[in-house]
Amino acid sequence: MKQPKKVIIIIIVLLLSIATTLYFYIPTRITPKQKLSLDDIKIKVHLQVTTGPLYYLKYDKDKLWNAIKDSYPDANPKYIKLTGNTPNFAVNDPVSLGDFYVYGHVIGTYNDPTEGEIPLFNVKYSDARLEPIFRDDTFIGKSSTLTFLILLLPIVTLVLLILFIPILFKEYKSKKS
Repeated sequence: MKQPKKVIIIIIVLLLSIATTLYFYIPTRITPKQKLSLDDIKIKVHLQVTTGPLYYLKYDKDKLWNAIKDSYPDANPKYIKLTGNTPNFAVNDPVSLGDFYVYGHVIGTYNDPTEGEIPLFNVKYSDARLEPIFRDDTFIGKSSTLTFLILLLPIVTLVLLILFIPILFKEYKSKKS
């Protein structure tokens, strides 16, 4: 009679630990989705880890230039400064965000000392995704002890799985005989 209780407890703990592990390690969108207007464009920004503007455009320079050439003819479409609903609040270091898409429109220019005038892009929302465990704006990311425990969660899940297999095997063997 003790064996089925043990199996049920192990199954429940295993399912909870798998669900928790998946929640903490599946990337989720940082900024909430907003309604876009006809003037808004989608561009992919790449992080530049040097001095000067933080983001640059690799493939969407022409798309940005077509959107701003009449309003801001002197703006350099290679670089961009993001304002508004940016995902940078969720991390201490933007490097962890990597490259991502932003949706919005240009609201002006910013005079950068090295690159001249660069477009000032008002972000409505972005597709930047990050696992909750690595975000600095969540309770999990702020607590180093909790983060350490969650990093151990996959190991605990694996150990529970290893413990569960012999119990199932014994139960199967006892039913067969």
